[in-house]
Amino acid sequence: MKLFTKDFQPFRIVEDKDFRAFVQLLNPSYTLPSRKTIAQTFLPAAYEEAMHKLKEVYSRSEIDSVTLTTDCWASSNGDSFMAVTSCYLNFDMELNSNVMGCFLSTEIHTSENLAT
Repeated sequence: MKLFTKDFQPFRIVEDKDFRAFVQLLNPSYTLPSRKTIAQTFLPAAYEEAMHKLKEVYSRSEIDSVTLTTDCWASSNGDSFMAVTSCYLNFDMELNSNVMGCFLSTEIHTSENLAT
């Protein structure tokens, strides 16, 4: 799933002839899942696993304070998004940050719209 969630590859890459040939070269017995299977099965499972891990992390007593931040931006096709992130220092003074959510926004990024 990191191919999609970290490297931002589109699900349709599994339908690409050259990508399929590369995977077959690496492991001839492996059958790639369809993009529908990735979207409807693997992605929801990865989401549930990530949310479970986040709940475990934030329920630990080693976290004293959490900072929440937001960021808004527009994609190249004009869609507006807002992300919410959280940051904290653990006992080893290591910075940890997590995306808590990313939402499609139908409003322009003005202070009035963000306040509602």
